[in-house]
Amino acid sequence: MFYDVGRDLYYINFSEDQRKFYCYHPYSLALRVRKRSVMERLTALGEEYSLDTFDVADGDVVIDVGANIGEVGMYYALVKERHVDYYAFEPMKKERQCCELNNPNGKIHRQALWKENGRITFYQERGGRDDSSLIEPAHYDSVVEVETLTLESFVEQQGIDKIKVLKLEAEGAEPEVLMGAQGVLDRIQYIAADLGSERGRDMAYTVPDVANLLYSNGFKMAGMHHKRANNYLFRNTRFD
Repeated sequence: MFYDVGRDLYYINFSEDQRKFYCYHPYSLALRVRKRSVMERLTALGEEYSLDTFDVADGDVVIDVGANIGEVGMYYALVKERHVDYYAFEPMKKERQCCELNNPNGKIHRQALWKENGRITFYQERGGRDDSSLIEPAHYDSVVEVETLTLESFVEQQGIDKIKVLKLEAEGAEPEVLMGAQGVLDRIQYIAADLGSERGRDMAYTVPDVANLLYSNGFKMAGMHHKRANNYLFRNTRFD
C-alpha cells in the first residue's frame, strides 16, 4: 500500500503497467483487497451484483448511483474488457476523487440522485465506512448540503435513449432515487441494487418499496446474492 501525498489518497499498483487502484482510507483499501488481488475483488463484485449473468457491449450506458470509488466502472473496463459509457454519481469528495482516478474515461458527477432537483442535507460517516446517506442514520460524523438531481432530468439532459445497467446503492435512499426516475424506467434494461438494512435510524430494508415500484413498471427479479450484502438484479421485461 502506498500513500499519494499530493492527493491525500491511498493506492496499490496492480498491473504490469503500474495501473493504480485508489482508495480514500487505508482501512477501506485493506478490506477490499485483503487476501485477494484487485482483479479478484472486481470479479467478486460483478458476481455479487449479478452483473456476470448478462452481456454488455462496447458503447452501452452504465449508470452507477452511489459509485463510491468506482469499482463497477473498473469491473466493466478490466474484467469484462468493455468500453462502456460510464456515468457515476458520488457526492463524497474523496470517494469521487478516487472514482475519477480509477475510471479515467468515465463521467463522474458530484450530485446525489434523488426524487427531485434541489439541495438536501447529506449525512456523512467517515473512518473508512461507506455508510453516508441522504436519509438520517442512527450514527454519522457530520452533515453537509449537497446538490440533488433526478435521474429523469439527467437522462433527458444527456439525451440518453437506453441504459443497459443502473447500479443502485444509495444507503437507504433507493426508493427516492427510483421515484426520480419514473419517467425513464422504460429505458433501463437492468437494475442492480443493494437493498440491505440501511434506511434511517431504524435501519430498515428497502426491498419491499423498491420491488413494488419496479414490478409495477414492468420489471422482474432476475437474480439475488446475499453473501456479502443484500443485492438484487431486476430485468425490464419490455426488452424481452
